Amino acid sequence: MIRLKERLTMSKKADRIFLCLIYLAAIFVMLSPMSAHATEKLCAPGLWPEPKMDGDLDSDSGWIKANEFTFSNGLPEQYGYARLRMGQASGNIYLSVRVNQDPTFDIEDVIILMTGPTTTNGIYQKIAIYPVDVAGAATAVPGVAPKDIQYWEASTSSPSLVWTSKLPPAWLRDSVTSQFVNIWVLNSSTAAPNPWYQLEMKFPINIDPSKGLALSTTTDFRMYVNTIRMQPDPLLPGSSITPEVYWPQGADITSGDINNTPQPNQWGLGSLAGPCSGVRVTRAYTNNPDTHSVNVNRTDNIFTAEITNSGPDPAGRVQAEIRSYRFGLPGPDYSGYYGHVPWPGNPMTTTAGINSGQTVTVSTLPWNLVTDPSHTAYINNSGLCSEVVLSAISGSNTYISYRNFNWNMHFSTASRFDHTAVLDANGYRKRRDGSSREEFILMTSTSNDLALDDAARLEVMNLKKEPLPIRNQTDELKKRIALMYEDARLLRATPFIEKRARFFEKFVCGYRRTGEFITIKGRIAEVVEPANCYGYLLAHEGKISEWRDKLLVKGGLLRERGNAIGIVAENKEAIQLSTEVETGTAGGNGGICQTLKIAQAGTLTGGLVFAGIAVYWPSRRKRNE
Repeated sequence: MIRLKERLTMSKKADRIFLCLIYLAAIFVMLSPMSAHATEKLCAPGLWPEPKMDGDLDSDSGWIKANEFTFSNGLPEQYGYARLRMGQASGNIYLSVRVNQDPTFDIEDVIILMTGPTTTNGIYQKIAIYPVDVAGAATAVPGVAPKDIQYWEASTSSPSLVWTSKLPPAWLRDSVTSQFVNIWVLNSSTAAPNPWYQLEMKFPINIDPSKGLALSTTTDFRMYVNTIRMQPDPLLPGSSITPEVYWPQGADITSGDINNTPQPNQWGLGSLAGPCSGVRVTRAYTNNPDTHSVNVNRTDNIFTAEITNSGPDPAGRVQAEIRSYRFGLPGPDYSGYYGHVPWPGNPMTTTAGINSGQTVTVSTLPWNLVTDPSHTAYINNSGLCSEVVLSAISGSNTYISYRNFNWNMHFSTASRFDHTAVLDANGYRKRRDGSSREEFILMTSTSNDLALDDAARLEVMNLKKEPLPIRNQTDELKKRIALMYEDARLLRATPFIEKRARFFEKFVCGYRRTGEFITIKGRIAEVVEPANCYGYLLAHEGKISEWRDKLLVKGGLLRERGNAIGIVAENKEAIQLSTEVETGTAGGNGGICQTLKIAQAGTLTGGLVFAGIAVYWPSRRKRNE
């Protein structure tokens, strides 16, 4: 699991350029789940001890060695879209799926799992698991059975699969008790700030589909997982939408109904036989006093990335490239990116393979920004993010671990704060109706004036390792506050916690309407494509009466309802999203208060606040804005 511990700041007085860091370990990387990828692969390493089947994933040491794919969205991991894990032990395959950010629990919420051979003949199996219903209470360990399960089989993929519905076999439903078996569900309360549910699954492996999943133990097999969340359309009362988050990320959406799933040639690969390397970026930093910044007045800026192989098998050589794009909600097409960062020595390449459990570092050559032709542009251009992109360059057993984690978060202080993000409508696939316009839904959420009691504050401040102290909080509000403070800790804002600062947090998450619909258990919903999220965390010292914030949209056609904003944009259009936040004192006058000042050794004056790198190409920028 990739967890970032980076600090992102911006200071107008210091003339800095703000950036966010994105660690994306992939062969071909796009941010949107709708983007095209090379064939993705998940391996199933041996698990020991075997996971305890009770629905609890985070505290179970049996899942530590599992292969993992995180569907990140630009926010800290606890707010990510979903997470998929896989492993094997004692003739069983272990799978877990966690779904986050589901504002409502519905009987139509479904997780689809499909497996089959890589050849055109063999047994294909599809399971639709309905984990929750409208009940709002949290489920405690040891978890419960899912609310419903549907099961299909198909025996050929030429020219396409034709699924035959069957009763769930005995390894899914006990014939005596009629209870669903081998699947445990744990969920939060629907009143939680981040409603979630997770499934823990243990399926026998057997070539006979009546006895288990018919998976090859010696060769690769095909695999597909989709999480579909039914929820009300925030802009059209009485209507519904279904964000689909699925693996592999290059597959088509599922529309019409759940029989209309992608064909096997769009599925990813799974393996029980190995090899099972898992290469990922675990840290990135520069040689400046602020290790997440680039100094435009320095002649020897160096970037370093740490790369780890968490799999049980050795990997070959890999390449790490630094790329950049604008802060906000980028489109999935590279044409909407600024692209390759012109840092000498970028991309970086490992000199040798990476053994199991080994961490290696790769670095760029020194970059002289004093004499760089774009020196002034680097200072004046703000709002960029960067990513580190991994690709395998040697070794047939070198698999890039898709444990991707975005950090599209901005940290600053406030009495008054303003910052601009970009909604990029460039690069999305054409709508079925042929329209050149893109329609987006932006969901905003805020938490303000958050503070912990002294004991909880000390617990967060003194915490050195994961997991978070969230379990020690007994109610959902305290859990939310603990999560917010963990965000501050990851952003290296402990000095603000020590000064008992008040915090304000704002998230903006986007969804793109596809114009296609799906019917699940008789309920019709429009399929929407997650377009990622970005967020702000602001700190303030001293008493305030309120936080006042607004999101201003420049360009596009607008529609607002509650905390939702609808935007219609022309394809390839870039919409500016300006966030303004102001504090108020007890007397009601905004901005008359003391702003936190944290002294930092080696603070840059004219640097680029970095967790990737700032880049600027005037010709590309004019074309995209």
